Amino acid sequence: MKKDLFRKELLNYIINNKVSEKFLNSVKGIVISIISKNKTYQSGIKACYGSIEDAINEISNDILIKIRNKAHIFKNLSDNHGAYLYTMIKNHIVDILRNYRFNISLDNESDDFENRIEYFFHSEDLNDSLSDSSETVVVAQYFFKELCKMNDEYLCFYLYKVSRSEEICFSEKTKNAKYKIIQRTKEKLKKLVQENGITEKEFLLAIRIYMSEICEKLRNNK
Repeated sequence: MKKDLFRKELLNYIINNKVSEKFLNSVKGIVISIISKNKTYQSGIKACYGSIEDAINEISNDILIKIRNKAHIFKNLSDNHGAYLYTMIKNHIVDILRNYRFNISLDNESDDFENRIEYFFHSEDLNDSLSDSSETVVVAQYFFKELCKMNDEYLCFYLYKVSRSEEICFSEKTKNAKYKIIQRTKEKLKKLVQENGITEKEFLLAIRIYMSEICEKLRNNK
């Protein structure tokens, strides 16, 4: 559905409480898009609802209720209604999976966590995939705010050590102390990823933003 038409159908639902078939299909399309991108989502959702089809219908109905509850936000948005709705639906799906105690992870090979970060930091595939994905950017910006809740020195030390083999702080600490910082930060970071259910690309874009806006300042002030 085109952007202007989507906005019109959305506001028509909010104001008149009438769901057009086009708008309902758009909501279902977003739900399908989010679930289909992640195999872990698919298995978790299927376990929760019994079938993907039932999940799509129930989640879409839940989202219609949420849209009504957040009507004031949608009315005040000047643009990006679709991006906001996408983020709302994704967060809703993550909450469902979290409540059922499914571990949502960007990487099933958890022992190779650092290697995958380093690989994707230097991968052209990531740059190409982000060039036309506003959805990825929206989710990454949301996750960036979650990263800001962590200890900035610990996280920046870990990220620079993993991605660039560079130590930007803690020169006074022993090798053992640095190792403990890395291990604890890695576990906290992995837990945050699991709780938010983001994809690798969303995670790595958020990390790039974090390193640019937070870590570079820390690095330059040392």
